[in-house]
Amino acid sequence: MGSDVLLFEIGKIKAYDRQRAIRSVFENVVKEIIPVSETVDLRTAEIMSVSSIHRMDAAHLASAEFGDADIFLTTDDKLIRACKNLNLKFRVLNPVAYFKEVIDNGGD
Repeated sequence: MGSDVLLFEIGKIKAYDRQRAIRSVFENVVKEIIPVSETVDLRTAEIMSVSSIHRMDAAHLASAEFGDADIFLTTDDKLIRACKNLNLKFRVLNPVAYFKEVIDNGGD
């Protein structure tokens, strides 16, 4: 799953070759794009009001929640810690921790 928020951030990448490569991966992997909506905007504002999470990260989280994600992967340790105090409908994990968990569970 991806989102309009993620596409917006990809569009801000100044190195054209890098942006094109990331957009290509996005287009080949993502099967569903969560649009920005009033619901996403309201949840973004709510997340920001109860945490120190900045707008773009809050918008990513709100989009993931609206898309019924099970897992949200990020390498941002500060964001992972901040999410522990939120009532999110999904888990927020570092990709390495997630893949370790998958391997430990036999790949399921």
